[in-house]
Amino acid sequence: RFEPRAEELAKKYALAPYTMFIGSGALWGETILFSMCILEEMQWKRTRYITSADFFHGTLELVEPGVPVFLFMGEDENRRLDERVRAFLTRGVTGDTDINVIDTAEFAIPGLDDEFRVIVSPWILSSLITDRLAAYYETVTKHNLNYRRYYHQFDY
Repeated sequence: RFEPRAEELAKKYALAPYTMFIGSGALWGETILFSMCILEEMQWKRTRYITSADFFHGTLELVEPGVPVFLFMGEDENRRLDERVRAFLTRGVTGDTDINVIDTAEFAIPGLDDEFRVIVSPWILSSLITDRLAAYYETVTKHNLNYRRYYHQFDY
């Protein structure tokens, strides 16, 4: 279900000079993983990763037209913070139309009780972004995810 969207997002944003990533709680690790490890380290892209709680302490002033913003929404106690960020981003005050929300609650897992969603939501997001979206970024940029300039290239 996410496959066509992953391809569309990569075609639209893989060549952007700068992208923001917002996440929190159980999804914070995946937010850092995609932003820093995949895009900065493996794709050499400039990114900013910020928690939903810290977004309103400065980073909101950097949202402007032409700056892609990704909000990763989870299903834990931080969801209300994610919802606050989404409300701000989607109300149109910044003029930025490159707002992308990926909400793990939209991806059903048949047979999984709701009480366990919070535990598996990082796995859901990880498969969406570090598996599918990253692969499409690699295709669009033509930059192999295994190639590094410095990392493990020599002692430092």
